[in-house]
Amino acid sequence: MSEKKESFLTKTVIIAAAAIGVSLCLITFLIQYLIFPNFAFDNTVKIEVEITPISATLPSQGLPVGGGDMSEATETPSMIGVIALGMNIRVTGTGNEGLRMRSGAGIDQQTMFIAQEGESFQIIDGPKVVDSLIWWKIQSINDPGKTGWSVQDYLTPE
Repeated sequence: MSEKKESFLTKTVIIAAAAIGVSLCLITFLIQYLIFPNFAFDNTVKIEVEITPISATLPSQGLPVGGGDMSEATETPSMIGVIALGMNIRVTGTGNEGLRMRSGAGIDQQTMFIAQEGESFQIIDGPKVVDSLIWWKIQSINDPGKTGWSVQDYLTPE
């Protein structure tokens, strides 16, 4: 009662499978070459953005309008809403909960002080980008001992 089973993998089946595989590869190559000839992946950097903070009181680089001597420096006007090193700022948008002033830039740093809504500060260092946030080191105008790093989102130029 022993029956002999025929093997599915015959020489003809293997040759047919190889021919179909090669044909599919050629068809794929032709489609790529004829229909999408300019389709390629390019891993080069297209553009880089570098943020350079500027002081709100830089001397101008040109001659004074009246043509006088260069001993007098004029202030570069600050742009509305732009925060820069040396500027006076005010804490806003905290919903009266206050703004955490941390020992360093980053949400994992220790909270040193809470800046109250409307309180005035001066920017003394920064910016630093940490935890996908822009951080500035600020110092209280009324209490120079109250210094720490805070997120830019809650700082408004005065």
